[in-house]
Amino acid sequence: MNSKNQNLSIDRLIRTRRKSVSITITPKSEIIVRAPLGLSDEIIFDIVLKKHAWINDKIGQIRDIKEKAFVPGEVFPFLGSSYILQSTLNKNNIGINGNHIEIPESFLHDAQNHLFEWYKNEAKRILPARCALMSDKTGIRYSSIKITSAKRRWGSCGHRGNINLSWRLAMCPVEVIDYVIIHELAHIEVRNHSKLFWDKVEKLLPDYRKQELWLKKNSRSMNF
Repeated sequence: MNSKNQNLSIDRLIRTRRKSVSITITPKSEIIVRAPLGLSDEIIFDIVLKKHAWINDKIGQIRDIKEKAFVPGEVFPFLGSSYILQSTLNKNNIGINGNHIEIPESFLHDAQNHLFEWYKNEAKRILPARCALMSDKTGIRYSSIKITSAKRRWGSCGHRGNINLSWRLAMCPVEVIDYVIIHELAHIEVRNHSKLFWDKVEKLLPDYRKQELWLKKNSRSMNF
């Protein structure tokens, strides 16, 4: 479905009983628009056109992210820094050495799963310690912590004060990890995303917007 701009098209238009228009860019760079039932095509297209720069930026970010082959020479993030994957004959475990993530040559046939297990183990080592530290810093107590494999959510908070954190946080800078943890700790006291909640987060972490922006800019590059 083409809009007035020849360089912009809507790949899928979904009409529902919603009150506003939302635009989603899929990993395949498709533009999906959800709109109210009674809204005309012309108005929808005008709204999409006003988001043209944002749409192009999102599509550009997606195209910049190359699909990982999990082979030596590729770059992988860990705690906010970039490391080059390098094979080794001398080790039985994956580990950091200088600016490399070293992986045993015997692991290369299934490098993706071995790397994911390494990230998960590092997350289990790092995240509980950070959570305990942030709990002491904020004075907010949680009941338990669980490391998950969530792709779309960095963290969540259960009704009983249990904190869930994605192992993918091990790819992020420590300051970003702390922000996600503080975000979830704040939910123990304020369950929604109201102004009261964000005021609480800002009180606990005055520069939280900086960390939130980092996640928005970099989340796609860590979703492999």
